[in-house]
Amino acid sequence: MTDKPLTEMTPVEIDTELSRLWNDEAQAEARRLSLQASLHKQVGDEGRRVRGARGLVFSLSWEQVLEKALMKALAPHTEFEAVVARDVKQVLTNWAMAARELEVLAAEIKPYVDEYVRRGRWNRVFLAQSHDGHAHNGTECTTCHHGEERTQFAWLIQYSGKTEAEIVADAGWRACTTCYPSAPVGDEKTLPTKMFTPDEETARKAREEREEVRTRRAANKTAKGITAPDGGPLRDRHGSRIETERAAVIEATDGLSERYKNLRIEQILTADPDLTPFFFDRDKRTENEARDRSHAMNLIVAIAHKRGVSDEEVLAELEPKALAKAKRDLGGKDWAPRFRYSASFHEGVFDAYTAKCKAEERKPFEALTLRWAKF
Repeated sequence: MTDKPLTEMTPVEIDTELSRLWNDEAQAEARRLSLQASLHKQVGDEGRRVRGARGLVFSLSWEQVLEKALMKALAPHTEFEAVVARDVKQVLTNWAMAARELEVLAAEIKPYVDEYVRRGRWNRVFLAQSHDGHAHNGTECTTCHHGEERTQFAWLIQYSGKTEAEIVADAGWRACTTCYPSAPVGDEKTLPTKMFTPDEETARKAREEREEVRTRRAANKTAKGITAPDGGPLRDRHGSRIETERAAVIEATDGLSERYKNLRIEQILTADPDLTPFFFDRDKRTENEARDRSHAMNLIVAIAHKRGVSDEEVLAELEPKALAKAKRDLGGKDWAPRFRYSASFHEGVFDAYTAKCKAEERKPFEALTLRWAKF
């Protein structure tokens, strides 16, 4: 609430306070009606649904219900009636509190309504809450309330006190020509609107959020995406398309690591030539290294083109990663045991190798654990 005198409050300020008070009044009235329906039921007056009526229709008048309820509350004769009397008293007490709350709210509302009348009833906007709902100057327009249920409205308080021209301009096709006689007739295309129901606003914001997500994803995809310098697709060694720069970096690093793996194998075989049968022959390894490095260099060209840097800069960045990859693949505490396990399937070669190591009094596969040379 504001401390301003009513005469100094703007139409928006007055209607904002009125909206709050009327909302409180509607809630209190709903509680009062619910309690009244409960009392009808407690005195045996079951309500019934009647087409076109709002809520239940009862046979007894409210005065008759109050009389019967008071008799139940004040004159119980049995233990069961005492329990009923207690329940009826509680409902009566709650009903009286709701009725009193309505009286207090009515007293609070009256000065604001009087000020609205004193100023000649400024323009307001009540938007019918349907997909084609019109904007009205009040809630009792002759074009409303023609269905089984009364028309529901959204009060656009920000328009309170605006001129008819301002309201009509923003309402567009939604302006009711009965409420605003100067409003032209048109449709969504010829007279776009700036007025929307809460549901429409929620839907609009949801659409905007979805579009923002799509735009952000597209931007991220563009930022992360990569192609060949000529715009063509990049492929990995198996022919699958490479969609992102990160995937290209991983694939290029794998290709470069073949050189370091080959150097490591040569280091191992120099230390123990008898391990030669357990590796691909040198020509095959050399062929694989050349093929994978060529593939990696094609990817490096694409990465450099995307980043706007030289191929040499990208290569210098990836070489250390390639060495680390090779050490992970051909090193670590688990690599030697896994290698020995795989070698054991070459039964004749494995047995001959281990027998020779035993005869020479040396540990088999010991070269696998050598410290890596500086490549």
